[in-house]
Amino acid sequence: MYEDAYSDLFAGTAGIVCMLIALAIAVLVIVGTWKIYTKAGEHGWASIIPFYNLFCLYRLTWGQGIYFLLLLIPGANLIIQIITTYK
Repeated sequence: MYEDAYSDLFAGTAGIVCMLIALAIAVLVIVGTWKIYTKAGEHGWASIIPFYNLFCLYRLTWGQGIYFLLLLIPGANLIIQIITTYK
């Protein structure tokens, strides 16, 4: 009976710790992309809007933001994303 209580307590604690670590990583990613967008001359808030951030990223790297639609093509999306990351 007590073994189940201890395992439940451990599982709950481990879940909370993992969630806090994931939240810390998410905050660091948001702060980092916010700084990148600000230094590139874009609005910082553009980094947290789901599709608009891709549009801005592709506008910065390719010169035209419409290239982010190439991510919808299977196979080509991997190649385009690698090239964008390299740029």
